[in-house]
Order: sequence, then structure tokens, then C-alpha cells
Amino acid sequence: MTPQDFSSLPHHDAVLRSVEVLWKQKLCRFNLRAFVTCEAPATAHRLEFSGVTSLVMPHEEAWGPSSSVNSVSQTSGKFQVEMQSGDVIELVASHFTFIAL
Repeated sequence: MTPQDFSSLPHHDAVLRSVEVLWKQKLCRFNLRAFVTCEAPATAHRLEFSGVTSLVMPHEEAWGPSSSVNSVSQTSGKFQVEMQSGDVIELVASHFTFIAL
């Protein structure tokens, strides 16, 4: 997928299981359970960002605890993942991939 496809990824209600940063490689991996097919259970997927130059990941839970994704958006190399907790994870990266595991 290309960056312009980021906001249409099937992330609503996906469960964020872990975030991994590979500092030297400038990679950030989100391991998710995503609902990619209607009426099918969530399946394991990885959202990986490459060329990462910034990562901001608050965990304040203003809307209450949740590990589910509410929405995603992208503008000019800045990617945002809004959690249902109200936290917004922001990354500046050159590319992303979304793959089934």
C-alpha cells in the first residue's frame, strides 16, 4: 500500500498488542489484531513504518482504558493512530506497510 492509502486501512476496532522500535534500522512495528473482512474474527497483522525520525506515544487514557484503535490518518509523512483511549500516537516516517502474519 502507498501512503495515500493509509487512512483507508482496516484499523477501526483493531487491537494494538505491542509496539516495537528498532532504533538502528529506523523501524517501528505495530502488532495488531485487525478486522480485515466483514463478519470475520480479527487476525494478526503488522503495521510497519520505515525511515522513522519521530515517535510520540502518550498513554494517558483521557477517554478511559482501551487498546483498540479508533482511527488512522496521514498528512505529509506524519502518521497518526488515534486510540479509543483518546491517546494519539504520532510518527514521522517515509513509508509504511500493512501485512497479515
